[in-house]
Amino acid sequence: DKKGRCWWGTNEGITIYNPSVEKEKALQNISKLGDLPVNSVRAMVADNTGNIWIGTWGGKLVMYDIEKEKFVINQQINDATYSHISSIATDKQGKLWIGTPEGITVYDVSNRSIKTYRTVDGLSSNDVTCIFPDSKGNVWIGTKQNGITKFSDGKFTVYDKSKGLSYLAISCITENKHGDIWIGTEGGGVFLFHSNSFSNFKTKDGLNSDFIILLNVDENNNLWIGSNNGLNKFDYSTNVISAYSKFDGFTGIETKNNATFKDKEQNIWFGTVNGVFK
Repeated sequence: DKKGRCWWGTNEGITIYNPSVEKEKALQNISKLGDLPVNSVRAMVADNTGNIWIGTWGGKLVMYDIEKEKFVINQQINDATYSHISSIATDKQGKLWIGTPEGITVYDVSNRSIKTYRTVDGLSSNDVTCIFPDSKGNVWIGTKQNGITKFSDGKFTVYDKSKGLSYLAISCITENKHGDIWIGTEGGGVFLFHSNSFSNFKTKDGLNSDFIILLNVDENNNLWIGSNNGLNKFDYSTNVISAYSKFDGFTGIETKNNATFKDKEQNIWFGTVNGVFK
């Protein structure tokens, strides 16, 4: 967050790590998220003011006021949003995009207006798995079984097999420094969207697994790929894929969705079923 702390969402609430205090007090566990009925966290994002928005699986959404250090429920959003939150993102205008298995809710923090989007509005599917706003102002929306929808200038464009995206179960999306879009899938490996066409990389190319869970691009434009079978690094300049396992210090093996970020020092953090790795 803007105070330099790291936030991890878990099935039992939130853990906040403060690296600026002594080790014995560095970790704070929060099991009750304000007045929400559940504490199973699936997604978190900071808005333009620094407040943290937290999506849960079954309890909708809660905001953590970073200055007042307390949880606040926005009833307006929760009245318009399905109970199970799969992803949250903020676009270049500061709008909050909330993905669920029943479509998307978009909240404009500046004027408190709300819009909802479903297949009738142009989504390829209502079952949203991930949302990624790119550097150009587009919002990329991954779905469980129906590919990707791009929202640009108020219009939706669907990317599926007819557009060259041969595997449609989307798990994660990110962007490199050249503006290319990387896409992770649940069984089809990684896709690169470049010059309006898709390239595919799978285990035959060096990935540990085709079941991709997280993607992150570092300062050197390398793509870090988390899967259900460890971690890979894709060197964009050479097209070389490196693998990392317990012999390299990465004992997490199975990474977790929505569980990677870069801190202010450009370190990359990975969430796994066995804890957190930096």
